[in-house]
Amino acid sequence: MTEISEADVVEIAGGTEGDIVAEATNAETDSAVVLRKFPSRFVLGASCDVMDISKFYAFDDLETAQAQFDELAGMMRSTGTPFGAAS
Repeated sequence: MTEISEADVVEIAGGTEGDIVAEATNAETDSAVVLRKFPSRFVLGASCDVMDISKFYAFDDLETAQAQFDELAGMMRSTGTPFGAAS
C-alpha cells in the first residue's frame, strides 16, 4: 500500500472518474471510504470531515486494495470514522 497525494490521484485518474468498486459512508461523521478502479491502478480514498482528514492510497492489485478497503470500512463501522474514534 502506498499513500499518495491528491495530485497523484488526479494524475492516475487521467481526467476520468474511475469505476467504483466499493463504497462505505457514515453520515453522522461525514466519513467515507471509496475504492475506485482506474486503467493503471486502484485508488482507495478515506475521509472524515469531522476530523478534517483525507487520505489516498494506490494499489496495483484488487485483492490488496479490497483488503485495505475492508479494514478501513470496518474501522468506520466500529468507531464512526475510518481513522479511529473522533476526539
